[in-house]
Amino acid sequence: MQINPQHNVPCLVDGDFIINESVAIQIYLGEKFSDNKPSLYPKDDLKIKSTINQRLVFNSGVFWDSVMKPFVRFFSFTLSVVHIGGENCILTFGAF
Repeated sequence: MQINPQHNVPCLVDGDFIINESVAIQIYLGEKFSDNKPSLYPKDDLKIKSTINQRLVFNSGVFWDSVMKPFVRFFSFTLSVVHIGGENCILTFGAF
């Protein structure tokens, strides 16, 4: 609850920055590490970036409702600590 007042998951803690919602997290991480080669989220190619965004929206809509929502209801998940760029980040999935 302290990490995410909206009480939903997933949630990412990156230093003093906290963000929730899976698509927002994926875009954030893509932008943060877009200078890595090869870039998974290119800054300069609007068509490729738009195609990636299209897939992200599909994941949060159609895929989530038909596959993941029933899966999450059946299982419960806990907090995981991941290391991103030498920093400790907390990433959550599922329901508390």
